[in-house]
Amino acid sequence: MTEHPPEKTPDSKADFDRLMRARLAAQLGLSNLDEVDQALNRSDPAKSPVAHPRSEQAGRDHEERTRAIKQRLAVQLGGDVVERMQEFSHDDAESEFKRRQNEREQMMAEAAQAARVDREKELQEAAERESRAESAAKWSWVMLGTFGLAIVALIVFAPLLFVELPDAALLKEQSAQLAQQVLPLYNSASTPLSVASTREILLSHRGAWQATYEVEIALQLRQNLLAGATSNGAQPYLLLQQSLEEARFSVTKHRLYAEVSELRLPAELPMLLEVVHRAGEKLTIRLPLQAVRGVFGWHFLPVDLTQRRPSRQLGGAPLSFYESTPHLIFGRGGGDSTRIRELMREARAYVTTVNKELAQRGLSLRRASNNGS
Repeated sequence: MTEHPPEKTPDSKADFDRLMRARLAAQLGLSNLDEVDQALNRSDPAKSPVAHPRSEQAGRDHEERTRAIKQRLAVQLGGDVVERMQEFSHDDAESEFKRRQNEREQMMAEAAQAARVDREKELQEAAERESRAESAAKWSWVMLGTFGLAIVALIVFAPLLFVELPDAALLKEQSAQLAQQVLPLYNSASTPLSVASTREILLSHRGAWQATYEVEIALQLRQNLLAGATSNGAQPYLLLQQSLEEARFSVTKHRLYAEVSELRLPAELPMLLEVVHRAGEKLTIRLPLQAVRGVFGWHFLPVDLTQRRPSRQLGGAPLSFYESTPHLIFGRGGGDSTRIRELMREARAYVTTVNKELAQRGLSLRRASNNGS
């Protein structure tokens, strides 16, 4: 089958009429468009062979030819189509042309509108894609920055978040500082002390942000402390010392030394001392300590030293305090023990002689002393 080139849309009424006749000529196999016009009775009578026949035979040929064309049109297009085409007037062709032209314009307007809509849609989609890309890039930077900050925060604050108690070295340093503050409150010439050790005891902690400790500070004696003897072993010496004082008073009062030649004053019984605290003994001071964790780690609150609790009180004084006073040390042994026995023997003999003399006069040592007083 022969392919015909696509027909162009008619731009005028004449073009439209010519196009219609060309279609009929192509379907009937005619090369002359005038024959189509004659078959449709649309030809110019002046040009028709019937109106100006050259001969009778030519007129008959023309009629035969016209009938043949009509028959072929009726066969191919149908009789009713041919009749309608014959009735097709010039006004109908012009109306059809205008309708087709309006349809073309409407189609072109719709196509232009569709093109604008498509263009706007493409622009909107492009803007949305660009906006999504920008948003994705911005959120990527935000997430990257957040992740970086989280890593830095984890590195910086991990020791604070996962360490529940202060560092042992930091706690020891704080205890040592407290010991140096407490030492002057107890150390003196009569009680020489030095810091022996410190110990921290955890009493309670509130989560990972607060801890309460009790600090034990051990102060150690550097010398023995002595005081007047009061132990059971020193009681005979102390009683004899008192009796000797009463006997001397009675002898002086009753002038017994002039009548009794055997009375010879014994040596003075000196002060008897004993060790009440030995060097190396410890005094324990307890203090509360509060630890609080802040942004930069653990720190300790100031300690109120008035809340300190000593384990005991130390009495006595070092031996150097008694150097200017005659004394003997009970329980030390050696020369002091021998000297104590000798002095006690002499004092006992003196007191016994005075008691005998007072008994002959009807007095007793204690009563004579009371009367004299």
